[in-house]
This record gives sequence, structure tokens and C-alpha cells, in this order.
Amino acid sequence: MRLGIIVRMDKTGLGNQTRLLTQLLKPSYLMVIDSKNHFKTKQFHDWYSGFDGVLTKDLIPNIQEYRKFLQNVDAFITCETPYN
Repeated sequence: MRLGIIVRMDKTGLGNQTRLLTQLLKPSYLMVIDSKNHFKTKQFHDWYSGFDGVLTKDLIPNIQEYRKFLQNVDAFITCETPYN
């Protein structure tokens, strides 16, 4: 089974929660949410080095980003919000 996780890369509660889940579960694929334009917080790209995935261009993933993510997973985890 190919597990995916929707993650954040900022030092917020949600960012830390999804970073720890990723370290624990070692998913096959990630959707990394770039929230810098909305929350003006530093983004930590290195948190997910070594993982395959798609990096969103904005806080809300577009349809192409969702399709790419869903084509690479059988099941996925999201915390608090599915973003769309």
C-alpha cells in the first residue's frame, strides 16, 4: 500500500504534527503545503528531504497538484483540514 500524507512545512502546531507523522510512518508520497504567502511564516523545505511528493504553489492545492498526489497513493492522511 502506498501511503500519502498532506503536510505543512512551517513551525506551527499543524506543521510540527505532520512532520512527526511523516518521521513515524515514512509514507510513500507527500503533498507539501506552502503556506508562506498566507501566514508569512518561514518554510522548512529540509524537513521532507528524501521523500517523494508534490509541493503546492499556494496554501490551497490546485487540481493538477491534487491529481498528481492522488495518482501516487492508495490511501492518505490529512490532519485538521483537507485544504479543499
